[in-house]
Amino acid sequence: MVSLPVESGIIRSKYSPVHISDDVSIPQFFTSYNPDNVRNDKVVHVDLIKGKELTYGGLREGAARGAWGLKNNLGLKSGEIVCILAQNASDFITLAHSIWWAGAVVSPINPHLTVKDILHCLRLVKPSHVAVSVVFYDKAQEALQRYSDTQSSKPTLFSVIDRIDNIKKFPEDISGTSFQESLPPYDLEKRSSKDVVASIIYSSGTTGAMKGVKISHYNHIINILQGRASLPVRQNSDQRIIFFAPYCHIYGLGTVILNNMWIGNFTCALPSFDLETYCQQFSKYRATLAYLVPPIVLQLVASEIPRKYDFSALECMVVAAAPLKKALQERIKQVFPQTKITQGYGLSECSPSVLMQHESEEHLVGTCGRLLSTTEARLVNPATMKDVIGTNQEGELWVRGPQTMMGYVGNEEATQATFVGEWLRTGDIMVRDEYDNFWVTDRLKEMIKYKGLQIAPSELEDLLVQHPKVIDAAVCATYSSEEASEIPLAYVSLAEPHHLRPVGEIHEMMEEVRAWIDGQVAGYKKLRGGVFHLQELPKNPSGKILRRELPAKKKEGRIGVL
Repeated sequence: MVSLPVESGIIRSKYSPVHISDDVSIPQFFTSYNPDNVRNDKVVHVDLIKGKELTYGGLREGAARGAWGLKNNLGLKSGEIVCILAQNASDFITLAHSIWWAGAVVSPINPHLTVKDILHCLRLVKPSHVAVSVVFYDKAQEALQRYSDTQSSKPTLFSVIDRIDNIKKFPEDISGTSFQESLPPYDLEKRSSKDVVASIIYSSGTTGAMKGVKISHYNHIINILQGRASLPVRQNSDQRIIFFAPYCHIYGLGTVILNNMWIGNFTCALPSFDLETYCQQFSKYRATLAYLVPPIVLQLVASEIPRKYDFSALECMVVAAAPLKKALQERIKQVFPQTKITQGYGLSECSPSVLMQHESEEHLVGTCGRLLSTTEARLVNPATMKDVIGTNQEGELWVRGPQTMMGYVGNEEATQATFVGEWLRTGDIMVRDEYDNFWVTDRLKEMIKYKGLQIAPSELEDLLVQHPKVIDAAVCATYSSEEASEIPLAYVSLAEPHHLRPVGEIHEMMEEVRAWIDGQVAGYKKLRGGVFHLQELPKNPSGKILRRELPAKKKEGRIGVL
């Protein structure tokens, strides 16, 4: 356990605090409170797989009947874990709420993971049931077969969204069909909602390999209330949203499955991102709010497709899941001048939301905003473990609030390394201004050390994308035996039509870009490892650069998740 430093630099949210009793489960919260008096027959969700609509009241009724079916037809017990491998769909939402309604744990797995990684997730949480859509059935079957070879009992498999031969499909073959075949909202039976696991989300954690993040009923509920209290102008039932981020990720789970379905706004879900489809739906539903990640912002800037569609109703873009570089934020504002461009910050370990930029401070380009209601933070020097006092000074963000996770599944060592007392170490290096807006400057574990001097990859990436021929960039370290030190190198994606030039011309462009950036940085920050062309930079679904997948890192044989 890390020793506790003196708490001399605590920053507290300026928004009104929120509170709720800890004897309320997620289903009880959903049935007890309707903040905007939304009608039960209002359509709050539609998917593009089946065109299936969910109404505000229909979700709650479907969850009650689904819970009954999961218990009576599939033998699900309170506290057991259900893994879901499926695309974004209305039935995904109903299934998740049915699991909570039955008192069980929702654990969605990214179905695009390798079989090996899916197997790792299964071994981590030991589910009693697994729900899968037909698209990912073969992969799930292979993982389950390998899992069953080492376990005494095999999880019950059922399908969702699509019918699969010889297994039951949710909800048609499982859910109750009448009021009598339904369950009341899950009761905690005098336990605290802070002590009852609601979800297990898979994350690389603040350090190391993939872990299972335990999120309580209280964590989820309070994070919804924190967002509502901090940004009521957006967190209300009037918003119309086109959403593509996967529901298996905390971004999708927290935003749509929980927040949007409680508030009662409208969400159209894409099963995967396609720019033309996204723009079509935006125009069709006259969407007012966009939740984005940086790779999609990049597409909106670089492509002519959005210019064909009507975005006039779009009032605000919220970019989260990975930092949006300042230069890219300025470019998206040029394309959508009437739209507020804001950023947010969160992590799985915080259920997920921590910071959100207020629309009135849109001019503060690059900030991920202020602390949400009922949240405290510190910036701590990771070398001295002392608080950074004052503004514009870098430190690791530590968070304390009711949204911080319960811990990691079966990994007390990692849990203790992440918490210092009640403070959660995020692993993100930030600075703040005099108004307590925060900026991400880098990841603690991604810092490059050149002869003892620290270099932030994101600083160099921000500069590189300002070059007129560069549209995206990733910087990493490689070891130079000649210099006996790490040195930085860069991979860049070129803007159209430069990426189509002959190899010789592209090589000259790389030299041009290298000379350009080396002329703008301190000597120790020069790209001594070179600048290379890589049109498709490796990123996870939320837009974070997978540095371990960059060619220089793969050549070194580095392991772990960065």
